[in-house]
Amino acid sequence: MRKKICVLFSIALILLLLIPMPANARFLGHSWPRSGSLTRIPINVGAGIWEGNMHSSVNSWNTHVGHFVRFEHSVASNNLAVKRLNMQGSWFGMAYMWVSGGSSIVQFEIVLNHDHIVAQAINVNNYVRSIMAHELGHILGLADNPSTTSNTIMSHTRQRNIITIPQPFDIESVRIVYGFMSRDIINNEEEDEV
Repeated sequence: MRKKICVLFSIALILLLLIPMPANARFLGHSWPRSGSLTRIPINVGAGIWEGNMHSSVNSWNTHVGHFVRFEHSVASNNLAVKRLNMQGSWFGMAYMWVSGGSSIVQFEIVLNHDHIVAQAINVNNYVRSIMAHELGHILGLADNPSTTSNTIMSHTRQRNIITIPQPFDIESVRIVYGFMSRDIINNEEEDEV
């Protein structure tokens, strides 16, 4: 009996070591309810001068994780992707989420602080894409500032003019949230790494 327990423990330890995952990822503890093999999240980015950048951020997440969780453009959606506000303060963006049952996101709103972005950005388009991709990471269940040396869109200290799309660390983190590991997905696309 003791030998059997040791063998099972050894197998479990080996399996844990073989599963690639961001060991220091941080999660919010909630996500979109899974519906079959593809979770669809309706999103309305609205119109305005930053609309193209916002679509670009949505599409960058869809390119990398869209085979199991996908943002779908819908002008009828209550999930407002962006309100551009002229606000006081040193924040770039905020994601507000309404959660049901303790862990299932049912609605969200993303707000970007126009004045602070314009005042701080070297390249406004890159800043908007970086901030929007960061806030969408929250909508997917990722928390701020994971403890990692890897590049991540979720870091507050990232270079917003350079890191404008989800990085491999972020993509792996979302796969964990939605129950998919790298080995579960055949993915031949190149992932842009900074």
